[in-house]
Amino acid sequence: MTWQCTGATAQGCPASRPRVGTACTDDGLQCDYGDCNSIGVVCNAGTWHTMQNSCPISARRAKDRIHYLGDAELRAVADEALLMRLATYSYKAGDPSPRLGFIIDDQPASPAVVAGKEHVDLYAYASMAIATVQVQDREIEELRSELNDLRRRVDACGTDHR
Repeated sequence: MTWQCTGATAQGCPASRPRVGTACTDDGLQCDYGDCNSIGVVCNAGTWHTMQNSCPISARRAKDRIHYLGDAELRAVADEALLMRLATYSYKAGDPSPRLGFIIDDQPASPAVVAGKEHVDLYAYASMAIATVQVQDREIEELRSELNDLRRRVDACGTDHR
């Protein structure tokens, strides 16, 4: 099988997503017209068929050099995610429906950009959002603890604070 990514530029793939069931000639050719969660097409026995594009394997058995982020690293990832400028857009080729996301030209060095590619690593993008939620959850817990401490102090003074 031949794997081709980003159909509009991949050798042998039509510029826009072909209709499933229409004729094709390059048996085994796979064309991706979006990200890893989109539906691509594969030429099989002379006709185009749908194909779920492959996404990252998350099991430990498939990974080397695992490093869990420390607090400072987690904060750096969260800060980068918070600085991402979101935009709405539509693709020039393929499905023209409106999309929401970031433009990789604005942040080409982001972990959410596949190096040397023109698409987003959705697994990394989602992980950046999780980092942001984790950092904010810790901050909320710290503020909640601080608020409870202040309430105890006020209560100890005998003043009604409500």
